[in-house]
Amino acid sequence: MLKLCWKDYLACRWIWLLALLIFGLNAVTPMGWFSLAYMLMGAALVFGCLLIMVVIEDKNKTETLYGSLPLKRSTIVRGKYLLALLLTMAGGIVVFGGVFLISRIAKAPHLRMDPRLMVSVDGAVGYGLVVIGIIALYLPFYLGFGLARGSFWFSAAVMALSLALFGAERFLARTLLSRAAILRMSVDEDIGGAFIRLIGSLRESVGVPAFVLLVALAAAIPAGLSLAISIRLYQRREF
Repeated sequence: MLKLCWKDYLACRWIWLLALLIFGLNAVTPMGWFSLAYMLMGAALVFGCLLIMVVIEDKNKTETLYGSLPLKRSTIVRGKYLLALLLTMAGGIVVFGGVFLISRIAKAPHLRMDPRLMVSVDGAVGYGLVVIGIIALYLPFYLGFGLARGSFWFSAAVMALSLALFGAERFLARTLLSRAAILRMSVDEDIGGAFIRLIGSLRESVGVPAFVLLVALAAAIPAGLSLAISIRLYQRREF
């Protein structure tokens, strides 16, 4: 599997470098000083690098080549997930290293993120869960249906999930909070920081051992289900 990852690295490395440059240019703009925008850019960097690999594979018909080699399809799928894990780890280094650099560039009044909050255990957990969730959702669509159809159905699933989450958040906000509190949150609240603080509140309420177990389950269950579904769909796919 590492050889498959190395092959993908050799094919994508220069375009990945361009993606890293684009991320850096966006991160040093004032928009990048907002924690939510920066977190979304970090997730987009990892997912974008994965998409670059997917597009290059589709263009070069690499999957057809794999079909002619003595490789199990399950090994090919596991290689994709290993590459996604490596990209997530590399993206974490870039994202959290970037927070440190931005905190040195931007002046405190203009910096709409707390560097200590972002570069923390809670921040790392939030980053990992979001990126793992996106990749775990995308790979079964791609490996099961190919680039075009898989991307279409993935986009539809993301839109449906976003609408459901937005509706649930609005319902809970209107049910549990006063109108004044809602207006105050919409103006003043650092949404990205609030997400990280929510993770921290959970950690403090359940204790460290239970928190570690919950985080491990929250990462392992979606990733494991995604891997099992991808293997099953990929084995049935015709090239």
